[in-house]
Amino acid sequence: MYEIVITNDNPMWTHELQGTSDAPDPLDGAIEKWQYIVNFLKVNRNAIVDNGSRETCPLCWHYWEELCHGCPIREWTGLPYCQDTPYERYYDEPTLATAQTELEFLYAVKETQ
Repeated sequence: MYEIVITNDNPMWTHELQGTSDAPDPLDGAIEKWQYIVNFLKVNRNAIVDNGSRETCPLCWHYWEELCHGCPIREWTGLPYCQDTPYERYYDEPTLATAQTELEFLYAVKETQ
């Protein structure tokens, strides 16, 4: 289960995502993670949420060590570590709009499976 907490560890972020997903499919877990972030940002418009990176990503838990081979994101982009995806935009500009774009991207990947 995910939760978002106030953080003072890094001046770039006001909040931090923590936790895990119970979803059996890692892609469903990643969708759950980003849906949680989007829902939080809809209510907390001034928050800047650290998404937890690979520590909170079910896809990374399964595929990171193997340069993302088998990851549906890598299969979509042809690149490891979510390169050239909306995730990079969120990291550079953590807003509701970029979080929503990441969520929509994950749904698009899901539809191709």
